[in-house]
Amino acid sequence: MASRERAENVPKHYSVNFLDQCLAPNIKIMEDTASHSSQRSVDEEELDHENTMSILVATDNHIGYMEKDPERASDSLVTFEEILQIAEEKKVDFILLGGDLFHENKPSRKIVHKTMEIIRKYCMGDRPCYLEFLSDQSINFAANRYLYQL
Repeated sequence: MASRERAENVPKHYSVNFLDQCLAPNIKIMEDTASHSSQRSVDEEELDHENTMSILVATDNHIGYMEKDPERASDSLVTFEEILQIAEEKKVDFILLGGDLFHENKPSRKIVHKTMEIIRKYCMGDRPCYLEFLSDQSINFAANRYLYQL
């Protein structure tokens, strides 16, 4: 408890982690001490948009689930499109798709084509990408015995 400091503007049942405030002063982390859940909120006025990257994380999409069912065949595709619509509305810089994108390890040609169509619709545009990886793979993957020579 020594690392926690009570915030003045936060209700008594919330506490703010002092270390998190030092590391990320623009992000307020409130922890509900009764249920041990965390909630993050960002103050838009304090946010440095030029030096901030926004990431939308979606996991286990399972596109193609129940594709042979006449009523639910398009559910997973509709959901995937909704995810990309939200990303477009929020103007995120990066979409991280974790877990299983497809339900089957060999999805049908129809599902692959529909997925590619949705990705092209929402991800292929004229918006510039300022992300640049500057690391040296020969250093990062030096322990990998299968590293190919560039």
